Amino acid sequence: MEELCDLHGDAICDFRKCENFNNRLSSLLLRFEEMECYRISDRMMDALMYCRPKTVTHCEDAYYVKGVLERIKGIIREGNSKCE
Repeated sequence: MEELCDLHGDAICDFRKCENFNNRLSSLLLRFEEMECYRISDRMMDALMYCRPKTVTHCEDAYYVKGVLERIKGIIREGNSKCE
């Protein structure tokens, strides 16, 4: 998760990194859903809803997505991510 957060920080102004972040987050979402970790996968869907790689502009929703990633890390740290 830390690596994904770092990638997001680097991706804000870089389309290729942004696209890579989006793809990796999508893949991780699928893994959490397969493990039935719905609390985390719901937060990941929140991030993906706002994460739309753009070629020319700065990401307008970067701070929102960063906040969602921080909430996911918090859920994991708390141990409340038990899969149902």
